[in-house]
Amino acid sequence: MFPTPQAANRPYLVADSTTAVIRLKRPAQRLVCLSASGLDVLVELGLAPVGGSRSEVAAQPEFYGERSQQWATVGTWLLPNFRRIRELQPDLILGWQFPHRFYRHWLADIAPTYLMGGSGYEEAVLRLLDIAGLTQRTAEAEAAIAQLDGQLASYHQRLQQEPRKTVLMMGASRLSRWSDRYPVETQTGTLGSVLQQFTDFPWVKPVTIQGEPGLTYLSLQQIAQVDPDMIFVQSYGTAVLPGLNRNRGWRSLKAVQTQQVFEVPQFWHWGNGTRLLRLMLQQLLPLIYPQVFVTSHSSPPALSSPPSGLGQRELCDRLGLDYRQVVQIARQSGLSTHAYVQQQTGWELRDELYYPPSQPSTEVEVEQA
Repeated sequence: MFPTPQAANRPYLVADSTTAVIRLKRPAQRLVCLSASGLDVLVELGLAPVGGSRSEVAAQPEFYGERSQQWATVGTWLLPNFRRIRELQPDLILGWQFPHRFYRHWLADIAPTYLMGGSGYEEAVLRLLDIAGLTQRTAEAEAAIAQLDGQLASYHQRLQQEPRKTVLMMGASRLSRWSDRYPVETQTGTLGSVLQQFTDFPWVKPVTIQGEPGLTYLSLQQIAQVDPDMIFVQSYGTAVLPGLNRNRGWRSLKAVQTQQVFEVPQFWHWGNGTRLLRLMLQQLLPLIYPQVFVTSHSSPPALSSPPSGLGQRELCDRLGLDYRQVVQIARQSGLSTHAYVQQQTGWELRDELYYPPSQPSTEVEVEQA
């Protein structure tokens, strides 16, 4: 948003989501990060904080993995440890509007504090450029944005002829099931702002509704009025589909009846950044449009003897699938791994071995992170 200063005496200057101005005399090098979205920004810029959370997004292999153990913990997202933050002597603190705006007086007394907020693709890009400007990492930010834009352009080209499926992304905690009030990602959510480019994504947050950006709350009856083709349900550490399946209204949904419900880890809702967007698109779009990610080849020469079958792991290797990811998604979907592999690949299972379908053999193309 603001160009990198060219003169040595010109401050590094941005305005955060609260319109507060953050002014630095030199690029920030020691950062404390209090939010998952901040970690998304830092990993895109090739930086690591001196203090922050070591769990959730930080420990994911696509982010910092074991490297997250190298920085200091500074309390929790809800209750930062101000004394520990002060001891780290940061140049810049990254937080989120809620709850950190309530602590801004104490945080800003330690170091300049940039509070993030909002949702959607544009907000993710803007905050990435903001922090890049404060850390003199504009080139890294532009490279990350170009990678995401290239990915989106590729998907647009591949999906332009596909009939759009109606997709729902929702949470289903015990409280949501009890109250019949489910959090739903909307078109202004970070993932929703991108998924609406490739799917029928009719979920809109009314302007009169406050609360978390990009989310609205719907009952099962309201969801049934749309009756989506596919549903992604956020897990909360334990499987939520068994609880949902006890509800008659849930069982009547088209996606449930056609086994197009996928339980996804809480990972998808931990942050609002460009890296998370790339990772989630790589996981979700092949599930929504599996036929697009299958490249047909000409039939192989006829064999004098029947083709030999492949074991489950061999089949995944053959089709370029990550076996551990297949097993995990199958479990989250409430299916056996055999049933899930058959559903996704079309290969036939006989005596614990997989055989090619009668049509020409296929090879699944999987996007790499």
